Amino acid sequence: MISSREICLLNALFKFIKGTNCFNFLKRRLPKDTIRLLNRLLNLRCKIVIQRERLRFYRNCIENKHYPISFYKSLRRNKSKSSLSNLQHLAELEIDEINDKLSKFIETHQRLNPVLDNLSLVCRIKFTVFCNDMVKKTISSTEEKLTKSLKDSNHTLEFPQDIHKHIINLSTCTLSQLQLEALSYGMKYKTIPMKINKMEVQSQYENLYDQISDLTPSNKDNLDWFKVKLVDISHQFLNARIHQKNGLSKEHHAALKELIQKDNLVILKPDKGEGVVIMNKSDYQNKMNDILKDQSKFLLDNATDNVLLVEKQINRQLQILLMHGFINEKLYKQLKPIGSHTPQLYGLPKIHKTGNPLRPILDMSNSPYHKIAKWITEVLTPVRDSLSNHSVKSSFDLTEMLDTLNIKEKVMCSIDIESLFTNVPLHETVDFICDYITSNGINLPIPVTYIKDIILMCTENIRFTFQEKAYKQIDGVAMGSPLGPLLADIFMSKLEKQMQGMLGGFMLYKRYVDDTLIIGNNSESIENFITLFNHIHPNIRVTSELESNNKLGFLDITMTRRNDGTIQRSIFRKQTWTGQYLHFTSFVPIQYKRSLVKCLFSRARKICTSDTLMDELRHVHSVLLANGYPESFITCHSKEKPHLEKTASVPKKAIFINLPFKGDQIMQLTTQRLRSAIKRTFYAASLFLTCRTFSIPVPTIKGRNSVDSTSNCIYKFTCSCGDTYIGRTNRMFQCRRKEHIPKWLVNHIENPNAINLNRNPASSIAKHLLMSGHKININDCFTIISHNSNSRLLKVMEALWINHIQPKLCVQKSIDFNLRLPWTA
Repeated sequence: MISSREICLLNALFKFIKGTNCFNFLKRRLPKDTIRLLNRLLNLRCKIVIQRERLRFYRNCIENKHYPISFYKSLRRNKSKSSLSNLQHLAELEIDEINDKLSKFIETHQRLNPVLDNLSLVCRIKFTVFCNDMVKKTISSTEEKLTKSLKDSNHTLEFPQDIHKHIINLSTCTLSQLQLEALSYGMKYKTIPMKINKMEVQSQYENLYDQISDLTPSNKDNLDWFKVKLVDISHQFLNARIHQKNGLSKEHHAALKELIQKDNLVILKPDKGEGVVIMNKSDYQNKMNDILKDQSKFLLDNATDNVLLVEKQINRQLQILLMHGFINEKLYKQLKPIGSHTPQLYGLPKIHKTGNPLRPILDMSNSPYHKIAKWITEVLTPVRDSLSNHSVKSSFDLTEMLDTLNIKEKVMCSIDIESLFTNVPLHETVDFICDYITSNGINLPIPVTYIKDIILMCTENIRFTFQEKAYKQIDGVAMGSPLGPLLADIFMSKLEKQMQGMLGGFMLYKRYVDDTLIIGNNSESIENFITLFNHIHPNIRVTSELESNNKLGFLDITMTRRNDGTIQRSIFRKQTWTGQYLHFTSFVPIQYKRSLVKCLFSRARKICTSDTLMDELRHVHSVLLANGYPESFITCHSKEKPHLEKTASVPKKAIFINLPFKGDQIMQLTTQRLRSAIKRTFYAASLFLTCRTFSIPVPTIKGRNSVDSTSNCIYKFTCSCGDTYIGRTNRMFQCRRKEHIPKWLVNHIENPNAINLNRNPASSIAKHLLMSGHKININDCFTIISHNSNSRLLKVMEALWINHIQPKLCVQKSIDFNLRLPWTA
């Protein structure tokens, strides 16, 4: 029996005896035969760990359905199909071979191991430490080598095994295998662009030069060279062939095109989670119409489209703010609505609920209210922050609070407010905001009276369309308004102020918009609170969920009570979670994929406690493998990296260019060329290149705008004689067309013998038609050739189109905008 003193001595010896120069040390003390046996023993130990690593590796390959590239090559050499069954068979053969080798190595090792008994204590410790070091290095190098063997193996065309987990077909239409495969990657999947718009690319280069033109160039010659170089780089970009592969073949695109042409179907994303939902169009319309039949919230509006009138009302309000100095000219132009569209309603299916009801969503992104609503939301942020005593901004904030709690004798519960956004009492909440600002002396850039007018203008009686019918929302905050979350949050804060006394009795009460976590002394006190909450306001109805088996899910955290009362944390995933993320074959910049890997692993480290972290990291790893990410890519970008402080440098002007994504190699080369040209000519500029990606083609569930209601566009007029005109407009096209061809001109063309009114129209189109008497079809003579919501880029694109087409009727436009770069016609 070894005494405690001897154990301490052994520990001390292991701590201070190093394995360095082991065999030189042993050779001076041991015979050659013993050294030879020790060398064999060391080699055997390394061989055993190599085979064990290989065994673990191939078992993981089978589990994750992710195999070495050598397997694919072997199958190709033997003219066999690279199917999962064949790949698995190869892995199983490797496993059988490894098991045979392992049994032989272990048997030999057991036979040689007694040689250690003949060594002195110091020699044995020296050899053991050296062996451990060598084994660790062998494991590390073997793992790295095996990981590298998986590199790029995912580029073979592989689709999710359980396609129906990602695609929910509620329609009566049966999809082909190609259509299922094409949709299995999800609605966020990006594909290679079929065609690049030359004018959009050239306008970006013009805009790049315009951003940089206020800087001082290194010299005049370099400036001229820089202009030519930008044109050259744009041509190289446009002519570069895309070599990067994508997960969808031509056959998949053809199958998708066939599906799109079926006008009796709608393709949607689910309300929660990722995936694709296919419905009969008639079922979709019936469910949406059932929602709109609720006359307590919606009313049919048969009046004519009033979007231009709304624009005028908002512009008048902005002019008042400008006149009183509450906003400046620059902000006025940014907020001024022009070319707006009436909001459109659509629905997303709640696949986790019986009958798959739809959640109505109002698209207000291009409505006249959107920009001013976003601005007033920012203005009111200080009010929201001062009321957010019980709010959390994210689950990361909550984890820090949970670390300090002991809930041994407590009860956890989550509560949810049903349909909070549509049930916020608008006038009551707005009055509360105004009173709170006044009574607390909160300093805001605009007076309370204007704040009230703007909020009500942006949220009350909003007119929208569905299936070419117009409706008004008459109750609650407008769906889709940027003000929605803010007003809902402030309304909840108002109710919480009324119940402040009761909230103080809880260990923890924290809310994220309409989800609330409560940790109380017992379930009875929580039930009493919920009863009070359900009676405090007629618009509010609360549902609750008590902990089960010491567990509760809230936001994306699963909280589990430990025996000692501390809280174990892991990632909470809802039933709607499908495990689908951006697929590795999606045609997007590589930095998007790096960011996804880093984000998922970072979230796990921030949310999970030490006893659940490793399981979560393994789970994230397997999910990413299932989404096509190579083992080596995950390993590289999942590591926790130290935060590096930015070194101070001379500030440079940031300039931006947005180009269609043509693959990582082409984008990297284009960035290098641009930065090199900029560095040579303008020392004080720093380039940022962003990419525009292209989604899989699916039919839109929102109505398409007619030509007349199109705004922010370039249009082309073609006369019956062949003469053309290129123009632009930020307004609705119907307004611009009436200016080109007014009613009096139409009457004159139809009846040229009528009285000559001796008019001198400003439009060159009107002048041409008046002088020539050419007859035209007003509905066919105009075509929309480009769109851009950026006014500056729209002006550049107009000049590029004029330079390209050389329209005869645009002579007077040569002075409107001069191109800065030497483009050829």
